[in-house]
Amino acid sequence: QVRDELHAYLTALAVTGDAQLAENYQRHLDTLIEKLPQYDASPTTSLRQQIGQLLGWLEGAQQSPGLVSAVRQRHWKPNLYAEVSERLVSQGMGEAICRESDVEDCILGTAMFGRALLTGQTHVRFLDDSNAAHLQIVLTGTVNSTNVGYNRGVQIFSRGVTDVEAILPVSLTPTRFTADKATACCTTNSTIDDIAAKRRIIERIAWKKARRSKWQAEQIGSAHAEERIATTMDGQAVQVLAEARENYENKFCRPLLRRGEFPQDMRFETDKGFLRVVWRQAGAMQLAAPTVPPAVAGKHDVAVRVHESMVGNFSRAMIGGLTLTDKKLVEMLEKNKIEVPDALKLSDDKEPWAITFTANDPVNAVFTDNTLRFAIRGRRFKLGDRVVSKTLEMSAVYSLQKTPDGARLVRQGDVSVDYVDQRGQLSSEQVVVRTVMREKFDALFRPEFDTKGIALPGRWKKAGKLHLEHLATQDGWLSLAWLQAALAPADTGLARAD
Repeated sequence: QVRDELHAYLTALAVTGDAQLAENYQRHLDTLIEKLPQYDASPTTSLRQQIGQLLGWLEGAQQSPGLVSAVRQRHWKPNLYAEVSERLVSQGMGEAICRESDVEDCILGTAMFGRALLTGQTHVRFLDDSNAAHLQIVLTGTVNSTNVGYNRGVQIFSRGVTDVEAILPVSLTPTRFTADKATACCTTNSTIDDIAAKRRIIERIAWKKARRSKWQAEQIGSAHAEERIATTMDGQAVQVLAEARENYENKFCRPLLRRGEFPQDMRFETDKGFLRVVWRQAGAMQLAAPTVPPAVAGKHDVAVRVHESMVGNFSRAMIGGLTLTDKKLVEMLEKNKIEVPDALKLSDDKEPWAITFTANDPVNAVFTDNTLRFAIRGRRFKLGDRVVSKTLEMSAVYSLQKTPDGARLVRQGDVSVDYVDQRGQLSSEQVVVRTVMREKFDALFRPEFDTKGIALPGRWKKAGKLHLEHLATQDGWLSLAWLQAALAPADTGLARAD
């Protein structure tokens, strides 16, 4: 909040102190009128950045709010769509249950002691909800118990079989993960094996009484079982949701909130057997997607459609203005179990280096004609004792191919390393930095990348690999879809990019 108030104050201070505000306003307006038709005809990354900065200036100067709103409404569509199937989520979150526990209960004045074995399975069910991801964790199973009851010197030896169905409702929104109270439905059938007492006449009376009250005792036993199972599921939900919530908040929400980049438009929803995330990442000086994404055809368990604007906008949120050192890069590669290329390995005979990313769009992507172009921009470079404070862009273009096993990216030509808006001759330090950065990024932008499906981590590992079924680039969108490998068709050629 302090950051936001300071930013608003500084902007207002700059505007009120601008003696040429009217001239600047007209110049920005004329430029916007010129650029908008160009962007409609060919929505390039450069034009998107220019228009975003123009809109940011107008908004900061509190000028033409209607125009700013109209332009953003046209070019402000979500730039990431992701979905995962109920089947895959159920395989990851579901599990076989085999749990033994002690029984201590009191039914119709009889104190019951024994052991119970719950066997069953949990699975996940999605409910249609356009405002949140609404799902149910469902437990179905059977409890087999052996018990001894004590009532006024009489011992009752019995067995029970209880059919169980329990439901735990869970809701996911961009700001909270919550679980309602679990409910359970149990049906108990009991068998009395024996009754023991000191005198036979007492046993006969006890048998008659037990037969008369059997139905009522089963109803009470079912109600008690429902309460125990629901309480157990509530306790487990607190633990599971706490872990999921902590990961989501620490790794996603808080970094974006700290940098003032939490998405203004993000929603979770469930329908037709899928959990969907729709996300628009765009700051005050950015545009989002100008079009809706193309459809993903065919069966899939996971699908992602990302617009090229998402890459630049999200990179600004996460690494804009930050500094990456050679040591930190190696740590990141090793942490993700990626082999460190020789050019990036640390050694005493190599000068340490660091790159400070540009504040706006430090990473850019262009998705078109079955090709991907990635570019990284830095505004300050340190190599040993040398420091160059000039924007340098490192980029590579890859052709995109679908293979029977996955996807292949093949680099087209060499890695390009150039200073942005360079005028005049380069200094010796600029030449050295550019040469070293070409070597480093030639190692990062390898000549070829191959993927062979996705092996899911953790509890989702049991679902097996995900096989790439769909791969396409269209109108600035990259679309990918995966299906569980066990369900993938033998002929994968029909899902090639076109």
